[in-house]
Amino acid sequence: RGGGRAVIAAVKADAYGHGLVPVAKHLEPDVLGFGVATVHEALTLRAAGIGCMLLKLSPALAEELPSAIAGDVSLVVGSLRSIDVIADAAHELGKVTKVHLSIDTGMRRVGVMPDEARAAAVAIANNPHLHLEGVMTHYAVSDVEEGREFTAQQHDRFAQAVADVKQVCDVQWVHSGNSGAILNHDLGDDNAIRPGI
Repeated sequence: RGGGRAVIAAVKADAYGHGLVPVAKHLEPDVLGFGVATVHEALTLRAAGIGCMLLKLSPALAEELPSAIAGDVSLVVGSLRSIDVIADAAHELGKVTKVHLSIDTGMRRVGVMPDEARAAAVAIANNPHLHLEGVMTHYAVSDVEEGREFTAQQHDRFAQAVADVKQVCDVQWVHSGNSGAILNHDLGDDNAIRPGI
């Protein structure tokens, strides 16, 4: 289990061509959950009887939120604005939705800036329709030797953001380790990893 860390196995793109449902059923006894690229992938796994955590690894579109929330899919908070959007959708369904706060430490794709992490955590913690299940980031170049220094910088930014979040609320899962990072870098205090391809 990831050297003492829980595993959120990335099974996007039909489990990288190996079959979404068969791979997930095989791995489910040994993992915390699965990371998916689309709400459709998550709901396919739910329909197949997969009951563990399903994390959509990127923000869901507004029109996807009702089905994702109804299917107990953990959602990524990728911006301060998205907190209210997710919460409003959960309120409409009378649900509490689990979210993972994404910190943009240098990928420049998804996430709040590290200096926004505390404010985002407060907003999530103060909303009765949201539960902060995890904090995450994604390393841009962790799979290449030339990216070693940049990945270390990303890790330092992430560690500080996580410390800021933990000052205002509890968080169960901290994860930054994609496949390249797992193989090549120190993941610090992360308690979950996201192996994929």
